[in-house]
Amino acid sequence: MDNHAEFKKGILFALGAHLLWGILPIYWRFIHGISAFEILAYRIILAMVFMILMIFVLKKSQALKHDINQLVAHPIQLVAIIIAGYVITINWGTFIWAVSNG
Repeated sequence: MDNHAEFKKGILFALGAHLLWGILPIYWRFIHGISAFEILAYRIILAMVFMILMIFVLKKSQALKHDINQLVAHPIQLVAIIIAGYVITINWGTFIWAVSNG
């Protein structure tokens, strides 16, 4: 695929992501009776399920094994990824809580 087609594809993906980023808070605002923590937990669990499905659909299990071996061999990278995960969780949680609470 040429660079121009890749550029167009990237623009479409970016627009789609921004559209979802704008729609999801509206959706969360109308969900009553579910706490921000529950929404965050579902988001984390469903993201994990989606990731696992994509690993098998795209046949990337060997790449996953390689990456896990690299993390075991370089524990500082594993610590960095865990810290990044916590930071993203705090970011998502704060955003969902803020939208849910007006």
